[in-house]
Amino acid sequence: MTPPARFRPSQRTLWLTELAAALEQAQRVLDRLDPDSAQSEEALHLRGRIAALWSEVDQLRRGAFGRGGAGGADAKRPPNWR
Repeated sequence: MTPPARFRPSQRTLWLTELAAALEQAQRVLDRLDPDSAQSEEALHLRGRIAALWSEVDQLRRGAFGRGGAGGADAKRPPNWR
């Protein structure tokens, strides 16, 4: 199958790509902390939040948002990609 000549990524795809890049950057900043700071309560909390956001990004990439359920879009609430 030949891909279309004028493929343009959707807003959703662009948003997920930007979000993934921001998460990678945040992880790199945390990885540069000295050992004492890396074990602080704030750093550990941020690592957990980043991991949770990666999980959500993965679900969105797999299309889990379309099935409804917790946190996903449904017929009553379409996604807002801004």
